[in-house]
Amino acid sequence: GIGKDGINTVNYIYSKLGSHYYADFGYIICDTEETNIKQSQIVSSILFKDKFRLSQDEIIELEEKTNNSIIIYVFANTEGEVGEFLLDEILKILDQKSEIRMYFITTPFEDDKLTKAQHTIDKIRQHSNGVIELSSKYIAQESPINQKSKNNVDLKEIQLNLIKKTIYASLWSGYIATKLEI
Repeated sequence: GIGKDGINTVNYIYSKLGSHYYADFGYIICDTEETNIKQSQIVSSILFKDKFRLSQDEIIELEEKTNNSIIIYVFANTEGEVGEFLLDEILKILDQKSEIRMYFITTPFEDDKLTKAQHTIDKIRQHSNGVIELSSKYIAQESPINQKSKNNVDLKEIQLNLIKKTIYASLWSGYIATKLEI
């Protein structure tokens, strides 16, 4: 989970899947805000010191925490310090860590922020083909109850279901299904 929204999504997924059922899942969260990291149940974390670029130590830590990954799932929003300034740099590093990567990138509700968000997503797509764009605005329109808290749960449920479906559909599904008892 990258940034506040990514961390919230990973916390939600962890609450639904836990560590006992998906024992081979490794959860990692990272942000520039220590509060978001401390409030999470996820133990493995990286606190970024600079909102504009990663330090060499942070790059090494990110690489070490993702070594031996078969599939990497990333949850992030294009808003905020991390989504706006660090997301592309982080994903370039992760592109080198695994052959299979799924980046679930959420765009903002507000129209005036969509152009900047689309620019970020376009930059990521230049070096990665595993980008799944999730529109907060579309989810809000489709939700039966048009409340932000309900929409956030809907978004997290969509992301959770996407993870399950990608596990089932992946090239490694036989191996993963055996390891994860799916």
